[in-house]
Amino acid sequence: MPTSLRINAAIFMMGGVYQILEMVTQFFQGHVHLDLGVLELFVGLGLLRLSKGWRIMGLVLLGVGLTLGPFFLWVLFTGVGQLESEVLGMSMEGLDREWIVL
Repeated sequence: MPTSLRINAAIFMMGGVYQILEMVTQFFQGHVHLDLGVLELFVGLGLLRLSKGWRIMGLVLLGVGLTLGPFFLWVLFTGVGQLESEVLGMSMEGLDREWIVL
């Protein structure tokens, strides 16, 4: 198995674990937060098993992220609308916009 495939699988699995932690944190704060990012864990496992279906699902998730990412950056920098952001339950409202992007 190529090293690059293992690295991609590890990145997907770390993203999935992060989303699970985010959901658990939100749950203990009294919010029900469902996120499709949890599928990244299964995509990573599927990549390690050389599953064609999970590879396609990974490409779909990447495509959606690459398509919607510039839109969210535009909203963040132009201030159009209100964008609320939290990382592991901590609000990002008090931070400067430049720090949120980093």
